[in-house]
Amino acid sequence: MTLHDFIQQRRLARFVWGQADCCLLAADWVQSQTGTDFAAAFRGRYRTALGAKRVLAKAGLKDIEDAVTQALGKPVGRLQLHRGDLALIEQFRGPALGIASGDRVWVPGEYELVTVPLAQALKGWRLPCRQS
Repeated sequence: MTLHDFIQQRRLARFVWGQADCCLLAADWVQSQTGTDFAAAFRGRYRTALGAKRVLAKAGLKDIEDAVTQALGKPVGRLQLHRGDLALIEQFRGPALGIASGDRVWVPGEYELVTVPLAQALKGWRLPCRQS
């Protein structure tokens, strides 16, 4: 699946903890490209921000950054990111995962996916295998 197709399928998804949040968007994308679901242990186990933190803590992870680092390896600087890589940005809810696309990052907004400038990325992760 190409990044364009993936984004189009999810573009109008309303933000819902545990169903359509930043971690699951990123995990679904990674799974579509690599076959590995780094969120498998978390799916269906939380419905709130606090619930997400608890599930991560039970897995021995500090936060979403830890979860992605465990799955994809050491993060890189935003200037090393390519189309389809994951990016960590700071949003109004706190840190959020998104998908890099040129000079923008796709992230879940309140009512649909939105883009923010890649310049706002704090760091990111390269996908080991990509089809797009």
